Amino acid sequence: MLKKLSIYSISKYLELGINAMILLHFADFVGARQFGEVSASLLAVTYSAFIVLGINGSYVKHFSLSTENEKMRTLSTFCLSYNVIAALLAFLIAYFAIDQHYALFVAGICCFNIGRGCIQTILRATLHTEYLAIYNLGFALLFLACYSTLCLTSTQIDGSILFSSWCLALFISILFGLMILKKLALIESPFSQSFVQFVREKFIQLFKDGLKLAALTFSSIVFISSD
Repeated sequence: MLKKLSIYSISKYLELGINAMILLHFADFVGARQFGEVSASLLAVTYSAFIVLGINGSYVKHFSLSTENEKMRTLSTFCLSYNVIAALLAFLIAYFAIDQHYALFVAGICCFNIGRGCIQTILRATLHTEYLAIYNLGFALLFLACYSTLCLTSTQIDGSILFSSWCLALFISILFGLMILKKLALIESPFSQSFVQFVREKFIQLFKDGLKLAALTFSSIVFISSD
């Protein structure tokens, strides 16, 4: 267990380091004025995660209390299905709310970022930390590869370079993540009768718990930001 946690921690720090390096390079290259113009879009990406309304946290809570493998798979499938709907909604809101020429890329990032967060949550809840480590580091390397390639092949670096490379890396990482979930047999068909019955019985409770967690998280952010 200690070895797995160490691998996960190292991969997480590498991911954060690579992402920070990309943002620092972009900010240094385009200057403060243009970086300020894309800051609103970066905030949109950050706050778009709240559209999930705490369901991921609620999923982790109920998953930890479950002891049946079938029920665990059903819970994971519910979490993934809910996040797909939330991601599509985030895409539509972001696309029409952001009045910029790269709105499509930012909307895609909001959408795919929710999907990636869901896959991370499922891998974390199921204690597959080694796969989570590979998944996190794989995304960072994809982001770096996409960003570097676009920088080298483009005549002008602007917000579209950053956001398009970010969007592409997220999309590829989600495909990779779904393959991992399928390989580990962590999800089932969302069209099965047992899944539909589970949603009918448990959705309200899961949603209520999610709202409580979302309200707690949001109030904490507001409290910290008030300084």
